[in-house]
Amino acid sequence: MKKSFQCLFIIALAFSMFHSTAISQSDYQRFGIFGSFNIYQHRADFRTLPGVISCCPKYIDGTGTGFSLGFLYEYPIKDGLFLAVRAGFLKTAGKFQTDEVDTVNLNGNYTDGIFRHTIKTDFSDIAIQPMIQWRFWDNFLLHGGFELAFGKFSNSFSHSEEIIQPLVGTYENDKRTRLLSSGNIKEISTLTSSLMAGLSYEFALNAARTWFLAPEAFFFLGLQNNVKDVSWKTNSFRFGLALKFSPTPTHKSKEYLVDTVQIRSNKFSLPIIIEGKESFTEKTETTESNEKIIIKQIHRTDTLFTPALIAKLVTTAIDEDGTRSKVSEIHVSTQFVTEVFPVLPYIFFERKSSQMPSRYETVNNPQDFNIDLIEQNPITIQRNILNIIGKRMLEKPGTTITLLGTADPTTENGDCNLASTRAQVVRNYLVKTFALTEDRIILKPLKEPCPPSAITQTQNEDGFADNRRVEISSNDKDLLQSIPSKRFNEPYKVTPPVIEHDPTGSSTEGIVSWLLVGSQGSHQIFSKSGDGPPTKFEHKISNKAAMDMKVDMPVSLTYIIKDKDGNNATATEEFKVTKDTSDVEIKRLSLTVFNVGSAEVTKTAGDEINKFLQNPDNDSQVEIIGYTDRLGDENFNINLSKNRANSIRDYVQKIAPNAKITSTTGVAFNNYPPGISSYSTPEERFLSRTVQIEVRHKVRK
Repeated sequence: MKKSFQCLFIIALAFSMFHSTAISQSDYQRFGIFGSFNIYQHRADFRTLPGVISCCPKYIDGTGTGFSLGFLYEYPIKDGLFLAVRAGFLKTAGKFQTDEVDTVNLNGNYTDGIFRHTIKTDFSDIAIQPMIQWRFWDNFLLHGGFELAFGKFSNSFSHSEEIIQPLVGTYENDKRTRLLSSGNIKEISTLTSSLMAGLSYEFALNAARTWFLAPEAFFFLGLQNNVKDVSWKTNSFRFGLALKFSPTPTHKSKEYLVDTVQIRSNKFSLPIIIEGKESFTEKTETTESNEKIIIKQIHRTDTLFTPALIAKLVTTAIDEDGTRSKVSEIHVSTQFVTEVFPVLPYIFFERKSSQMPSRYETVNNPQDFNIDLIEQNPITIQRNILNIIGKRMLEKPGTTITLLGTADPTTENGDCNLASTRAQVVRNYLVKTFALTEDRIILKPLKEPCPPSAITQTQNEDGFADNRRVEISSNDKDLLQSIPSKRFNEPYKVTPPVIEHDPTGSSTEGIVSWLLVGSQGSHQIFSKSGDGPPTKFEHKISNKAAMDMKVDMPVSLTYIIKDKDGNNATATEEFKVTKDTSDVEIKRLSLTVFNVGSAEVTKTAGDEINKFLQNPDNDSQVEIIGYTDRLGDENFNINLSKNRANSIRDYVQKIAPNAKITSTTGVAFNNYPPGISSYSTPEERFLSRTVQIEVRHKVRK
């Protein structure tokens, strides 16, 4: 392996001596995709894999092929030098074969026998490759870094022993082969690493040098064993292509062009300036390196005078198309919704703590809990998860649940004692509150370390918090089934969607604070405040505020400014409220049963969809939207949300071929799913890893 690295170094050194000065050119960040054909060399020193019966004296090497596909990003840190990262799918196969020579007795004659032992392996990973790239000559780049391969989300092996010589004779099973076995590789390492080095050449595909095609060759030296306590590392040569896009950057700047009109008046004791209304123009300049600079010119005419304390407020409606008009009313459009809420069978804990977090709702006895009385909201339902499970177990005496305590491998070192205590805390609550017998709540045995069954790999506090949990499973799938809500009225559109509040003309000299309050009678609907002189801002009316508004009284806007001496000035506006209800009703199902990073429709998800889509109306329309949380790469999440939505679409078309699917979209974390307003807690992030199915149909009258 050392010779391979030495060859790459000698090639780079030779080119550098031939052309000692790299071509001077402007480098910008690059985005792209790559793919490669991989030739694997497996370095081994083992007799067999865990759990596999084998008579092989030793496997010492193996070969195989595979491929890589993924995305890349390159960031220039100086001319010709890049920091880069790649992430994608890695397929690895291997074949180990050892011929054993031994003397055999064939009909009383001793002869040499050859017995062939064979193991074939296959596994898949998600691979991340941080690296440094150096353009050392012309368009040649030298790459160096390492690879982290994790997941092993699919793996398999097959094993056999075969008589090669003599040509006659059998094993004790009267066959010439024995010890045939296959299945998943036990004790496989979920994280392996490799050193990598490579060489590539970039061909510019256009005159602007924004698109490049790069043939590549890499060598990877495996550092970790593929199976725990088994000497087996993998090297590879990878030959492929990378397609890169390098956008020319655009820079923005502002230029203020301000005139001042002076108005003198005996009414004012102190000079102040009121900024005039701004208008905008733009001009574009291009540099020698083809970079664009967009200059935003801001034109304004200010008025200098000495006023009394004055508060002014102008409200402007901004429609979805940007049309501006005076606010005359707020119109709220509502629709009837029946939503099926998922049950997430996890209880999350704080760092290194086994105390039940206070955000989870607890009761003193079963009579204190009624699911029909809690708010119809996915987060509220998740905060009541233990009460829901406890009440269902009382109603289903034959059911049992299994608790698996976990601990984060990074911040808690996979501490099994902590994981076990967490599971015991959950069991104690159910036993004490719902009088369940302990034999109905099974604590799954633990073995060091104790991470979750599906680890969140993101290395930040949100990712770590996802791994501190107790996982709940049951012998009865109905125990963890989704919760259908009652039919309720939900706002879906507020007109205008945005209101601009412009205090232009209000006093600014000496102003220390301002306050804007919207109310109906004594009920406050919304408010916003700030320090210093007031500024123009836009306000989007929330669904909750829209539902709180009543049609029998106007909404009053009260705008108050306060100066440093404690003096106040007030401006008010009023506008009426109207509401209507759509003749379209919605049924909504949220699915949270996808495996990590996977778009495959699980059996649980399929059962939920089958139940949800029973007997759809002929005029029903189906919309499918995929979401993710904010963890991980944005492009990966966008593609994942689209793939999951497409998988659900395909499944719906399979079971309900007459369903009218009007749209299938993936929004990743650019929009929150209904009922989710942040990603601050693990349950909010898990419930955001969802695909939502909405069935729309006319309300029957």
